[in-house]
Amino acid sequence: MVKAKNKKRALLREEITAGIVFALPWIIGFLLFTIYPILSSLYYSFTDYNSYVVTRLGFFNYETAFRDVFFSDGFRNTLYFVALNVPISTVLGVLMAQLLSSRTFGLKVYRTIYYLPNVVSIIAATFMWQWLFNETFGPINAFLQIFGIEGPGWLTDPSWVKPALLIMSAWGVGGTIILYLATMTNVPAELYEAAEIDGAGGFAKFIRITIPAISPIISFNVLMGIIGGFQYFLPAYIMTAGGPGRTSFFLGQVIYENAFRQNAMGYASAISWILLIVILCFTLIYLKLSKRFVFYLGEK
Repeated sequence: MVKAKNKKRALLREEITAGIVFALPWIIGFLLFTIYPILSSLYYSFTDYNSYVVTRLGFFNYETAFRDVFFSDGFRNTLYFVALNVPISTVLGVLMAQLLSSRTFGLKVYRTIYYLPNVVSIIAATFMWQWLFNETFGPINAFLQIFGIEGPGWLTDPSWVKPALLIMSAWGVGGTIILYLATMTNVPAELYEAAEIDGAGGFAKFIRITIPAISPIISFNVLMGIIGGFQYFLPAYIMTAGGPGRTSFFLGQVIYENAFRQNAMGYASAISWILLIVILCFTLIYLKLSKRFVFYLGEK
């Protein structure tokens, strides 16, 4: 018995050792390229770090951020984008998934078309939308001109630049549509049959059965939308560079400008940590509230 136990322990140690050895490259990479940058950025956020000299400043960078008009504008624009983009993308994604879940001729073609934006490079897509939104020769304004409507300056008018970015963002909901579709196909058919027996119509079944059944994936996509929305940067920077008049100046650009244009790495690190805290707060609040409306099939 003792020999058998010792043999089992030896085999267990060998398995653990082999597992650690195989996982070691990932562990080293994680420590070097994830943990170290995170901890170093936290340290540099309390310093005046400009790639050459590191001077300790305490909480000065954080205090400066709340007095910085660029930070204020970036935070306000980011909050505006998240507040509108998340509901629009969610509602549009659910509705389109419901349409694509029906038995329609050429359904596979439609599903492919709606998913295509997710396989297109974000840079290429941004340049495409920049062309579409061009107020002089862009196809969108040319189409409006057919009906006698003078198209706005989508990327030059402060009143229209945010709606233009929201339209472009809504164009890329194909990834969430696929997730909603996959969840809808797993909703038990008996639920719909029972609802039909009770006299429920299509809209009632969608509200009373489909929405609650896919609420977990809706909650997940909303959470990812919030996190991604607060980090929104690249399309706006390429198309407008933050203009006109900083109306498309997001927190991501504030970090980029300070880190790589002003060489103020310490201040950029402080803003990054403020952004992290903001995202964390919104995430915790949302996770707390989501328990009230997320329904899991099979739970009582």
